[in-house]
Amino acid sequence: MDGHNDTHESVPSRNDELDYSQWSSAKLLERVTLLEKELRDQNARSATPPPPLQAASNTVNRYESLAQERRTSSPISKPKRSRSNRHFDSSKYSTRHIALKFAYLGQRYNGLEYHANNNTRHPTIEEEMWKALDKAKLIFPTPNTTLKDGEPNWEGCEYSKSGRTDKGVSAFGQVIGIRVRSNRPLEKRDVEREPVNGKEEIENEESD
Repeated sequence: MDGHNDTHESVPSRNDELDYSQWSSAKLLERVTLLEKELRDQNARSATPPPPLQAASNTVNRYESLAQERRTSSPISKPKRSRSNRHFDSSKYSTRHIALKFAYLGQRYNGLEYHANNNTRHPTIEEEMWKALDKAKLIFPTPNTTLKDGEPNWEGCEYSKSGRTDKGVSAFGQVIGIRVRSNRPLEKRDVEREPVNGKEEIENEESD
């Protein structure tokens, strides 16, 4: 009977695990020693800050300092000039007169032909076509100070058209004639005389 009771006290059941009144002296001493060790370990961990987090903070501060130095030491870059403001030298290109055939749906247009000072709700096909050709630098119209900005100017383009359409009318075989920019090389106007041995050839006339 006594041996059975000693075995029961040394190994308490899970339900009586927190009931220290049922524990033996040896078991209580072991439990107190374990709790003291856990308390010392916990205090040691809380007293020492985690080094990885501190190292990461230092790294971030270092990179921010380097970035600030680069911003202050780097020269101020000049703003790039817009492509739309660049000067286009039309004299460097040849031109050719072509027949341009195109199609369009006229529901949102006020016909083909453009008339000055005729304000309409929808644009004409000529207005949209002139804007596209002028923006692409395919035509080189002669400047006309009497026209408004963005107003179609066909002067110098040898522009002609065959037929026209009314408001809302579509076309699938409209043809115009116009002079446009070409990839053909420019013809040399003046052929310079090539030098011979670095000097111009001089012909001496002998008199009899």
